[in-house]
Amino acid sequence: MITLQENLLARGPFDVTFRELAILGECLGFYRFEPASVHFFRAKYPQTPIKIDNYAYLIETSGAGPRIEDGRIMRLIQFDITDPRKSVVVEEGTAAVKRMWKALEKQGIDIERGGRG
Repeated sequence: MITLQENLLARGPFDVTFRELAILGECLGFYRFEPASVHFFRAKYPQTPIKIDNYAYLIETSGAGPRIEDGRIMRLIQFDITDPRKSVVVEEGTAAVKRMWKALEKQGIDIERGGRG
């Protein structure tokens, strides 16, 4: 395990940045957050990640199709800190992502207060 992974795993739920996850991912073969990929998919990451156990969760909005008029789609990505190549989209669609994000925020707050969520 590299030092950045150990550092991220030791942090609290709201102490991880998108930039750190992008660096870790690129170092270990997960290129979704690499600048060229972000640009190609017109992706945006509007929220700070939330870390729960060995995972960081991020909201991604990206192009829904090849043309701008196709709109945008929202996804919740589960970033595996121990092996970024195992990262997956766990939810898709604005309402579902927002619902899950609220639950993750609540769980993160509970963890910070000393509970387990």
